[in-house]
Amino acid sequence: HTHTLTHDTPSAPGLTAMTASAVEVAALLKLLNSEFASLEDVTKQFSKEVNRSDFFRICNSVALLLEHADLLPSAVARMQALFLLVDLFKGDGLPNNPFCSTFMRILQAPDRELVEAGGMAVPFSLRRCEKLFLSHLIGSPHRELAAKTTQQVIDQFEADLSEPLPCADLPAIVQKQQRDLPVRLRVATSCVLPDPDQTVPFNNPSETEESARRVLTAQSDAASPYLFEPPFDRPAPRVLPPTDAECVWLIPPLDRGEFVWDSAMLQDKSAGAALRSMVSKACSQQLSAAEKKQLVETMDNNPKLVYQTGFSPNDLPHLVEHNPTIAQKMLLHLISSSQISEYFSKLVHMDMSLHSMEVVNLLTNSVDLPTEFVHMYISNCLQRCEKTQDKAIQHRLVRLVCVFLTSLIRNKIVDVKDLFYEVQAFCIQFSHVREAAGLFRLLKEITQQQQQQQ
Repeated sequence: HTHTLTHDTPSAPGLTAMTASAVEVAALLKLLNSEFASLEDVTKQFSKEVNRSDFFRICNSVALLLEHADLLPSAVARMQALFLLVDLFKGDGLPNNPFCSTFMRILQAPDRELVEAGGMAVPFSLRRCEKLFLSHLIGSPHRELAAKTTQQVIDQFEADLSEPLPCADLPAIVQKQQRDLPVRLRVATSCVLPDPDQTVPFNNPSETEESARRVLTAQSDAASPYLFEPPFDRPAPRVLPPTDAECVWLIPPLDRGEFVWDSAMLQDKSAGAALRSMVSKACSQQLSAAEKKQLVETMDNNPKLVYQTGFSPNDLPHLVEHNPTIAQKMLLHLISSSQISEYFSKLVHMDMSLHSMEVVNLLTNSVDLPTEFVHMYISNCLQRCEKTQDKAIQHRLVRLVCVFLTSLIRNKIVDVKDLFYEVQAFCIQFSHVREAAGLFRLLKEITQQQQQQQ
């Protein structure tokens, strides 16, 4: 048998919970050495005794027992331990099983029969039938195996002389899992080492179980239980010698530098608060002529105050409906804002009305608006007219849109060629409206003039 030597390191506060307690180890060893009606009953009993949140922590102890199989001398216990590590995490798929590295090292290790014959101590060495059983568990569905008793499975694979099933994906899975681990864990070594002295007999079952208990309950300050990590040295940075140029700042001289006057220190900040109050009022109700004049003068005298009003794109539709001229002035002052595209988007997608058309018309006559914005607004107006069911409201909206489009075309704000087919179809659909018929004639005149010029 292989004895084990443990390296006990001082436990850090809060890390002792990473290892199994004495009660949990006793229950685990009792479960692994018990006889069950089937292998799946092992998993069921384990799930009854252990909370799902503790599966990984307790299974770490199972993996350590398989790494040093002399701590688990019973073939039944080893078979049940292998089944637990695979079956408990089967729902996550093999790539997400945290014990893939244990499986690979078991399959790559020499058979235990050869190890015992040579008197060597090799971690992860299991019997040939146990390795064959593991390869079937991870390489194919194991429903039939789960329904058998542990002894039946041992008899089945002892009689099977075939080689373990190849699992070509396992090395790649382990490599990916190792890559995701912190560097400290990748270079860590096991806290449990095989005793090279093979001459001392170790056949007493009670001593074996006691050794297993002592190993599994050993506390470590490692980030992962049962691993001994190299120390992570963090030496304090050395203090660099000060230079003459730095020493002067210990007692700064008063004759260096110049005083700078804060020009904004005595500014009257009441104007910003007043403007904010007026803009908030303009979004909720129509202002009087005097209030509108005062608001416009305040913005014109200090355009930067507009950015301190808290006026957002979501406020624009309300301002347009109550005070369209103020909305147009606000947008002119915000034209260089990083949010101007959001303001335009709100204007395009708000309900079509006389006020929104007025704002767009005023803007087009004041600044060069993005062509795609104007086209999108016109398309939305045309669609709104077509979708309106009430004939009286529809008639009124068509008249407004036609007057609006006529103004844009006569002022050469839009190019007729860009919207010719869409506007022409609109005019034909509503040809019974006088303004639509007039807009249609205007389109024809401009088209004929363009053809004559060409």
